[in-house]
Amino acid sequence: MRVTLKRNRVADFRSLRLSGIWNHKPKRPAYVEIELPITKDESTWLRYTVPVTTGKFFSNAVRFGEGTIELNTAFVPSAGQTKVIGKFNVRPVAPKPMVDRNLRC
Repeated sequence: MRVTLKRNRVADFRSLRLSGIWNHKPKRPAYVEIELPITKDESTWLRYTVPVTTGKFFSNAVRFGEGTIELNTAFVPSAGQTKVIGKFNVRPVAPKPMVDRNLRC
């Protein structure tokens, strides 16, 4: 599934044609969360949470860990109304590597 995180805090789920909101939480450990309502009255929604750290070589780079997907059935989630339903990984979009086939080793 492809998700675009826009500057205005909108998370655009392209394949589902749905939009949610995203936030960066700088607590220790820092994480990014995306909240996606799945009902029109917003009584049930999904929360995607993934830990983030700075890059190993560059401080402006971001490294993502393994994330969790939770199903929430209350506006203010509590332990009884939150259920972990899956895990996910983040693969940022990157340009394809350029290969010059005329170079020989």
